[in-house]
Amino acid sequence: MNIEIINTGNELLSGKIQNTNLDFLIKNLARLGARLTQISVIPDNLEIISSTLRAALERNVEVTIITGGLGATYDDMTLTAVAKAINRPLMLDKRALIMVEDKFEYAKKLKWANGAEISDHWKKMAIIPEGSIPLNNPPGAAPGVQIEYNKGKTIFCLPGPPEELKAIFRTAVRPFLQARIKVKSPEAHFYVLGVIEPSISDLIQETFTKFKGVWIKSHPMLHTGKLALEIHLTLQEGYSSADLVEQAKQYIMELLEKVENAKIIPELEVK
Repeated sequence: MNIEIINTGNELLSGKIQNTNLDFLIKNLARLGARLTQISVIPDNLEIISSTLRAALERNVEVTIITGGLGATYDDMTLTAVAKAINRPLMLDKRALIMVEDKFEYAKKLKWANGAEISDHWKKMAIIPEGSIPLNNPPGAAPGVQIEYNKGKTIFCLPGPPEELKAIFRTAVRPFLQARIKVKSPEAHFYVLGVIEPSISDLIQETFTKFKGVWIKSHPMLHTGKLALEIHLTLQEGYSSADLVEQAKQYIMELLEKVENAKIIPELEVK
């Protein structure tokens, strides 16, 4: 399954906020066996959000995940941009409104919200594109949104605050993906000490050539203070053999065992 991520937020581009959401999504999508094809980090700009989503929908992508911009303030414009991109009207969704009203009442009890009646700023978080499914947001007020679009394409709109994004990913996005990703993407890794990347590049290329469908990448680990490389193997899209990665791993390990000063270890302790 091909997936794109679109992170919105001026604060991400200015460096004010570290993009921990991206790290979380990349790692969790990889574990599920999804293929992440593109990442975009864009500002809170209606035209840019809309055009970026439209471009993603035109590519061979089954799922697009958009983060940020679902709140109550003027710069929370993601759903307006999504509605524009997919040519659907915005509407006050009854299911989403119930979710928002529950959070308003809770905020009133804690004296975090003023007024006896829910305001239009609160209701704004329940206005979503027609045909959308609101997703409950346990830690926050703004529901996430799931949209089915045009022959099997799905858009998930998730809030920007990390705990809210993680909660909705775990309760809604992850089950959705698990039910649809039939072939997992096996991965394997190990470490080799005592060598530098250029000295084993030919062995990596030999293994890559022999095992079509397995992507092999070496990652220098000099930042750990050790002369070490991580060798990471991943099954590429279009290949379903669960044994292929393990076969390639064993093959390159046998080659590396013959390299002078090379020592293979399963894990690298980093202090």
